[in-house]
Amino acid sequence: MRWPPFQWFWFLVGYIAGIASLLVARLARQFLLQMRARWAQRHQRRKESRLSAARRRWREMWIRRLQGMHVAAPLFPLEDVVQEPRLLAWPTLVPPDDSPLVSQVHHEWPYAPDEPELATAYAAPTLTLPQALQSGASVLLMGPAGSGKTVALAWLALRMLQARPDADSDLGDLAGLWPWWVHVDDLELPPPEDDVLAPVWAALTADLPPAEAALLMERWRRDARKGKAVLLLDGLDELPPARRPRVVAFLEQVRAAYPDVRLVVAAAPDAWGRLTALGLVPLGLKIWDEHRARAFARRWLAQWQEQVAPHQAADAPALPEDVLVRWFLAAPYGVQTPLYWTWRIWQLTAGDAAGEQWPDLAAGYVRRMAALAEDKAARVQAAWEDLAYRRIWPLSGKNGSNAGGEADKKAASALELGARYGLLWPHRAGGYGFLQPVAQAYLAAQVVAQGRGEWLTGPWWHLLTWTLGFWAQHGQGSEAAQPLLRDGRLPLIPGLWEAARAVALAPRVGWGKVVYQALAKYVQSVGWPWSQRLRAVGALVRARPPRLGTFFRSLLRHRDPTVQAAAVLGLGLLRDQVALPLLREMLAEENLPPLVRRMLFLALARYDTRVVSEELAAWLLEDDDAARREVAEALALAPRWGHEVLREAATYEDDLLVRRAAVYGLAHVDEPWARDLLEHLRSEDPEWLVSNAAGQVLDATAASSPYAPEPPRPLHEEPWLLAFAARQGLSIAPGPPAQETLRRALLEGTEDEKRRALRRLIHLPDERWLPEVGSLLGTTSTPVENDAIATLWCFYWSGVTLPLTLG
Repeated sequence: MRWPPFQWFWFLVGYIAGIASLLVARLARQFLLQMRARWAQRHQRRKESRLSAARRRWREMWIRRLQGMHVAAPLFPLEDVVQEPRLLAWPTLVPPDDSPLVSQVHHEWPYAPDEPELATAYAAPTLTLPQALQSGASVLLMGPAGSGKTVALAWLALRMLQARPDADSDLGDLAGLWPWWVHVDDLELPPPEDDVLAPVWAALTADLPPAEAALLMERWRRDARKGKAVLLLDGLDELPPARRPRVVAFLEQVRAAYPDVRLVVAAAPDAWGRLTALGLVPLGLKIWDEHRARAFARRWLAQWQEQVAPHQAADAPALPEDVLVRWFLAAPYGVQTPLYWTWRIWQLTAGDAAGEQWPDLAAGYVRRMAALAEDKAARVQAAWEDLAYRRIWPLSGKNGSNAGGEADKKAASALELGARYGLLWPHRAGGYGFLQPVAQAYLAAQVVAQGRGEWLTGPWWHLLTWTLGFWAQHGQGSEAAQPLLRDGRLPLIPGLWEAARAVALAPRVGWGKVVYQALAKYVQSVGWPWSQRLRAVGALVRARPPRLGTFFRSLLRHRDPTVQAAAVLGLGLLRDQVALPLLREMLAEENLPPLVRRMLFLALARYDTRVVSEELAAWLLEDDDAARREVAEALALAPRWGHEVLREAATYEDDLLVRRAAVYGLAHVDEPWARDLLEHLRSEDPEWLVSNAAGQVLDATAASSPYAPEPPRPLHEEPWLLAFAARQGLSIAPGPPAQETLRRALLEGTEDEKRRALRRLIHLPDERWLPEVGSLLGTTSTPVENDAIATLWCFYWSGVTLPLTLG
């Protein structure tokens, strides 16, 4: 076979055609890829636009919802009357000399987050919620009922939803995170295994169209893996103990699946399970003193005149501000929970004030809510009482097994009215809950008073304490209080404190005398831990039994300085006028023990009078630098005359040491004028010692707080424990070897190492640590003993079984 002759013409034509085809194919491919990219970009833009619209709709929906997360929601949005919540800080391990923001006058102050009265009255160091979360820590938000846990969570979520990352510097990195606020009763538990946060997202998007909800969940799933969210869980404290383990198990799953998502969980100081083992740091809410209550009253009155008064009857009583102030000053020792102040001012402005005690305020609130139902008020309140009873005792009563979930037809309308007027809220998982647990306890107590008590079924929890207190108003409750009074688990004796909280609601009940006698005994027990004696002082002042001031005055000459210091704080809390000359004479004595001197500074500053402030100011001229700093810090808690003294001291030309001491006091005054004065001292004071101190305060204020908690590291990576092990010639491996080194640090370490070990043990709740912690009770170091007691309380609240005697 012969090949056809080679023809150059057709060869060149084919070659050129092939090259052209390749070029056309390449250009077509590029064109198609560009079209595909443009289509993908348009699709992504449409998706982002839909996501942005969904996020905007979700944000607006939740801003409206969070505005109603407070007891006065029928009257005002939350942001119209809210006061920024503050948290009681753990005593810092940073020495006062290392930071001007570390309070020296509170050097031996114990940490008792479940008893916030003393810490509030004496201005113990505090944190904001954003400060507590800045370092990546998760928080267990503690506080008695009415202390404002729901409001604190709602406030933080609102701030985060409304934040602008370029403007809200006080939020720090929280400004760019998702705030997932959810109530435990809105969760469908247990969660699916493939996505443990699905119940949270379902509750958050329940009112959105399905397509928008799906877009948000897709974004949330990615952001949760990156830690770009804060889960704000409310309502754990409202659940009976039997229902809490399921929620704790859910949080354990969340922590395992999404370890970088920060948690803020509202809890009561009774039983929270092993949440501290998940790394949550327990922090108590500060309640309100008179200064914050006045600020709240001014805002309330302004909003009332603007939003409520125009709709009142023409003959409604006028509200002179001086009457309002006098009414507020009549509060018992001026330190109460935000709920107390809210109910009290509400009664005054509504013109139906019936009394200043808790039962009067709770009754007025319930009566006011029921009155909205007009002729159905009695039936409505009866349905609310039954629901409250069944939620506190979920296994009692014919419908108790669902904990108040399904109401019968007769009560359905009453529950709907309660939800409409802000007393109740319907939960997405079914049933109704109470917006305010104290109102729930009051209503349940009315049922108990009719003979339907289930006191001995199940473990004790804090709403039983409130119910017992309201029940005691009827002169009853002795049979329920006796088991509490027989609680002999030393040194905590938790039953006594529950009985003391209950008797404070009915101070004249017969069995209250036994409580008062026990508290008085512990106040003057020399071998008793200092922090426990202060608990007894606070419990006595809260109940105010007859001749309490006389009792405290009799202890001023006690042979033991710690008993004297406890009595001094009790008298300052009472602002006992008879004791004022005695306290001033006591301060003038020579060779005062440092603890007594510090407590005298604090107690006298609480009187906040001109004469007392001038006497305290004289200590600014003493040669003792420690006393100068302590008295300046104490004057910071006296907003009227104490702050005036600090202003004058900051401009005192004759002694630079007085001006420097004033700087330490101004560091603890959270007012614009104090910051302006510090700026002036930094730039204008001729003495380097003063200008440098002012600069240190301002720089420290701009930095992270020395009281801000840090998330616990793995034990074998703790720097201080590694240093201890190196000094002992040990090596640390994960697991039991690291825990054995921690045990040795508890027994053989320095004071600082023992305190760090105790703080670390909070996240390792287990009864095997009890002997070592108990061995630190009665130590000569008060800070170590304070931390040991605080650790034992955290163990107890975590569910660790305590022996009858420890230490």
